[in-house]
Amino acid sequence: MDYDINLVILGKRIKDLRIERNMTPRDISEVIGEDELTIIKIEAGQFDIKIEDLFLIAARFRVTMSELFDGF
Repeated sequence: MDYDINLVILGKRIKDLRIERNMTPRDISEVIGEDELTIIKIEAGQFDIKIEDLFLIAARFRVTMSELFDGF
């Protein structure tokens, strides 16, 4: 897999977890200090996300980093 495909897969995983938890892009944006448009871009695989932000998102979803990357 190449880098862009991995961003798409990760973005979809983040979106799926967000929806499962009845959260909005705004809920996630508040966690990592970005605007909602950035979250939408992350979920679409169009924006590179920092590892620190992945840890914050995983914590907000109450999953481990391993669970966040499930399916890779």
